[in-house]
Amino acid sequence: MNRKPAVIALLVFFFAGLWMTQPTFAAAPQGGSEIDFPRKLQSYDEAAIDSIPGRLIHRAKAEPFNVVATLIFFLAIVHTFMSSRFMAIAHRLEHEHEERKARGDAPRHSVSHVAELFHFLGEVEVIFGIWAIALVTAIVVFFDWSTAVFYLDHRVNFTEPLFVVVIMVLAATRPILKLSEAIMQRIADLLGGSLTAWWFTILTVGPILGSLITEPAAMTIAALLLASKFYELDPPEAFKYATLGLLFVNISVGGTLTHFAAPPVLMVASPWEWDTIFMFTQLGWKAALGIVIANAIYFLIYRKHFRALEEAFQLRRLKEEIRTKYFRRDEMEDQFLAIFPAIDADLQIEKKFEEQVHELLAPYGPRLHPVKKEK
Repeated sequence: MNRKPAVIALLVFFFAGLWMTQPTFAAAPQGGSEIDFPRKLQSYDEAAIDSIPGRLIHRAKAEPFNVVATLIFFLAIVHTFMSSRFMAIAHRLEHEHEERKARGDAPRHSVSHVAELFHFLGEVEVIFGIWAIALVTAIVVFFDWSTAVFYLDHRVNFTEPLFVVVIMVLAATRPILKLSEAIMQRIADLLGGSLTAWWFTILTVGPILGSLITEPAAMTIAALLLASKFYELDPPEAFKYATLGLLFVNISVGGTLTHFAAPPVLMVASPWEWDTIFMFTQLGWKAALGIVIANAIYFLIYRKHFRALEEAFQLRRLKEEIRTKYFRRDEMEDQFLAIFPAIDADLQIEKKFEEQVHELLAPYGPRLHPVKKEK
């Protein structure tokens, strides 16, 4: 069952309700003033307190909502790490329910609602929605509804997450993906065209592209290429997770060659007057060198796995080359359509198919006669 539409509908319904109340509650008060939420740090009057624990305790006493918000954030992190455990529990409960249905102890078309609940809690997309709703609910309880709406409408900036979503969608389109694959194929071919060359190219060039096309786009492209070139070969589990972790680390530093692609750099580039020349000379070349060194170290650690997967990779590559160069899909379809009438004339496939359908539907004819008479 696909639960994502239900999750999206739930979030849209909840936040649409907040948006529809905007004319009544969300507008800032007249006269230039606005709701003081969250409280500014200067309002805590803690200059005389030197220790960090002391300041935290003082803020918790001055504004108990801080404790609740921190607890919600902590629970959201715990929930994120527990999502795989919830999914495992859901699969176990579903399996047990299927066994009960096979024994006749449960109705044939029934479902395990407990398993569905754990499956819902294990969806990564749900975690943000659940705890965002919990945070908004806490704001309403501690303050009021207008404060919650004002916070979402005036304090929270959704520009960056929306930008990331749009960039990732565009990067996953076929033209962008094929263009990136063609560029990396040229580089991989220069390195020998082997699995090692592809792996090294994706994990080096892909992250560095993040300095030009943004890190989310580079992540999307590199992940999709790794899926088709590497993960389809079914490498060992340790090698899979090591490659994925290396991709995350490389992407996180690959956007530092310019001042406009990586969101963390973008936030400080303007106030600190960083430009592309500064980024490349001070940080970029070091990040690129670090990516190459990290990839080389991982290659040395897992070189025996590369040798084991190389034959399967070359076989898959040969099949893909034959399919794309010598067997075009439209040509093959035209040929099959051309020979089908001759085959049908000899074997009478269409006639036999119609006879089988009539035999299959024959028992249902008498059942429809009473319905026809009533009409």
